Amino acid sequence: MSWQLQTPVSVFFYRRPDHLRQVMAKVREARPPVLFGISDGPKPGNHEIQKDVEDSRSVFREAIDWACQWELLERKTNLGSYLSVSKGMDWVFERVGETIVLEDDTVPDLTFFRFVEELLEKYRDDERVGAISGNNYDEPKDWPDEASYRFTRYHHSWGWGTWRRAWRAFDREERLLAEVPHIRKENWPKLSRGEWAYWERCFQRTFEGKLDAWDYRWTLSLWKHHMVCVIPRVNLVRNIGFDEKATHTVEQEFADLMMHDSQSIVFPLNQIKKLNMTHSLDNLVFKSHYKALEGRRSMVKKLHDSFKRFFKQKDIRSSISDIRQYREVCLEAVNNDKTFSRFKRDSRYTEILEHTSYELGQSYLNEIKKNENIYKKIKLFSKNDRLGNPELLQYPEIGNFSRGQVDLLRSKPA
Repeated sequence: MSWQLQTPVSVFFYRRPDHLRQVMAKVREARPPVLFGISDGPKPGNHEIQKDVEDSRSVFREAIDWACQWELLERKTNLGSYLSVSKGMDWVFERVGETIVLEDDTVPDLTFFRFVEELLEKYRDDERVGAISGNNYDEPKDWPDEASYRFTRYHHSWGWGTWRRAWRAFDREERLLAEVPHIRKENWPKLSRGEWAYWERCFQRTFEGKLDAWDYRWTLSLWKHHMVCVIPRVNLVRNIGFDEKATHTVEQEFADLMMHDSQSIVFPLNQIKKLNMTHSLDNLVFKSHYKALEGRRSMVKKLHDSFKRFFKQKDIRSSISDIRQYREVCLEAVNNDKTFSRFKRDSRYTEILEHTSYELGQSYLNEIKKNENIYKKIKLFSKNDRLGNPELLQYPEIGNFSRGQVDLLRSKPA
């Protein structure tokens, strides 16, 4: 007897109809008997976004050509990522007891649905398990055996599933920030001091409203209540959302990672007998993913990436003489800025600096100057950032800049 999906599916979307069309094509193949759409509303005064929102809602409706019970929640105003997802999940769980969750940029392999459904059933009443994820950042060769999945302290949100009983733990009242010191002291997820510092910065920025994110709140809620997550041995979901319409995933370096290629998983699943987190693999994930890609990058690395993106767009190539000139441009700024000084002793220093020329750096600065509003932000931030504070404000149009970076761009060759 062939397998048939029985679990409700919830699709969250905003203003990317072309992306959503790819996601809905996979949902259509899976043919869930119950389907929910949660559509965030448009921001006021922008006709282009209004049209994209309307087009996305049409894509959702038009994709449903099988017999199922479906509902579409259409927000009239824009709630943003945090409220759209958190309130949307509450809305779903007023109707059903468990669900598979996708967003408009997460395209699943067809085996994703069966994987999540089987484990939602297996761990339905096990309060130690908080969610079933469909994507992972592991290297399968690092896994010690042939298990089809493992338990992790991390919640990966590019395609996942959970139950009403677990979602009740979500911190809607935003009380958990005050409990972080206690959660850290208890250290149920067994994080290192360095990793705790990273997550505390994420939690702080989230609860201060600097990050419009629901997933950091969910992660903290899971840790508070000692709930693990499940991830598959192979990555089952591909993220296609790395473009100018993305809400968060705008760093193009994410899009080039092999881990984002989706694969199929083999059934029947090789089950795990004991519910234990694999801390060694989680530690590797922190170093290779969170710390390296989503964590606080050094200001030198930010500058390097900003140059790289610009020159890639302009199709500009550097020569050996350019490299030598650019090194001279950087030296004075590095010598006069405490934030940069430690990189003088770093083996990466030469590699990072030897990227392009002073003239090309000036052309980048001139591009920035064309947008007066952006340039004012940089100058204001430069003025206020006298100590090279690494907790930088984010300007999506140009990336993150500090005083040292601006000084470097504006300095003359020695």
